[in-house]
Amino acid sequence: MNGYELMVLFGPDEAKEAKIIKVKKIIEDAGGKVEDVSDWGVKDLAYPIKKFSKAQYLLFDCQLLPKSVLDVDKAVKISEDIIRYILVRKEIPKKSKGQRVKELEVKNKKEEVRKEVEKKVKGQN
Repeated sequence: MNGYELMVLFGPDEAKEAKIIKVKKIIEDAGGKVEDVSDWGVKDLAYPIKKFSKAQYLLFDCQLLPKSVLDVDKAVKISEDIIRYILVRKEIPKKSKGQRVKELEVKNKKEEVRKEVEKKVKGQN
């Protein structure tokens, strides 16, 4: 499963808990898992969308299989409550050279300790 973020805009007057449950159900029905939900509150829109000048922003942090992304996209797209949405894959952070060197040093140290333990065990037998 890959990490995704789904930002959803609802009308400002609708019940927030019902919206969260609805979107969670869409994600879970597609075989995904919701890890976190962030309520960004009601904000002014830059321009009216579907006759709304304000919208309730909700950000869903979720895990989805690549094949289920289209299912979530379709379900959100046809939902009449949702004014706008965007579904993006989280970027996997790249490790710096320093981080890779540290990991290699730790791995080598663990290997040395393992070999020393094996020698001690063989020496006792």
